[in-house]
Amino acid sequence: MTILLSLFSTIITGVLVFVLGQIFLKIFIDPVQELMRCLGQIRYCMVFRADIFCNPGVADTAKMDQTAEELRLNASKLLAALYLVQGFSVWRFFGFVPSKKNLETVSSELIGLSNSVHNGKCDENENRRDKILNLISLPQVSESLCIPKKKTT
Repeated sequence: MTILLSLFSTIITGVLVFVLGQIFLKIFIDPVQELMRCLGQIRYCMVFRADIFCNPGVADTAKMDQTAEELRLNASKLLAALYLVQGFSVWRFFGFVPSKKNLETVSSELIGLSNSVHNGKCDENENRRDKILNLISLPQVSESLCIPKKKTT
């Protein structure tokens, strides 16, 4: 009888540990991964679409529309992912994510860049791109694009 009780308690403990681990994963880890995925997508967009938004009004209308939509979509996804992260201040304290203020500013700058794809100014769009890359702290991309690191407050 004690063997069955020991076997039963071992199985229950194993299932309980697995379930609690999955709950922790879904509530705390997955949202941070989604936020990092959004930041990666923004970095990709800043490089891949630079020829369009750094030369406003030059590309064909369809490409400009697609770029503007992609920038706005990235801004929206970033805010959605940001507000899904539970215990954001803890993740921020350990340096896993940029500050909430920086991410909200990035979203705002992406919207501004989206609005400037068709008829903005090249210098202003480049400054927005530089600011976005600096706020999400990716020095290796900034250096490869020859973007000077600017201090933001």
